[in-house]
Amino acid sequence: MIPSEIRTRRLVLRPPRRDDLNACAALLGDYEVVKMLSRVPYPYDLEGGRAFLDRAAASWKAPEQADELPFHIDHDGQMIGAVGFRKLQETPRIGYWLGQPY
Repeated sequence: MIPSEIRTRRLVLRPPRRDDLNACAALLGDYEVVKMLSRVPYPYDLEGGRAFLDRAAASWKAPEQADELPFHIDHDGQMIGAVGFRKLQETPRIGYWLGQPY
């Protein structure tokens, strides 16, 4: 069984939620963050963000079969970034980003 939430002393890794859209838009609206990412467009597209969050929810409904599992990173109850695990059925790839203030 895959845990849906991982807690440390400072951070929480959790599945993305639809109400993360505004935080994603604020953090990914920064070119200094997005320029290092291969799959996030600049400027950040809210419709694309909604589609990503919908795909994330579908992946978390059946994580054992998912090809990708994203986590959002919270600090003090605020989303500060994300980490994703892709190609889970092959050789996994890990990617992450943090908002510039973090």
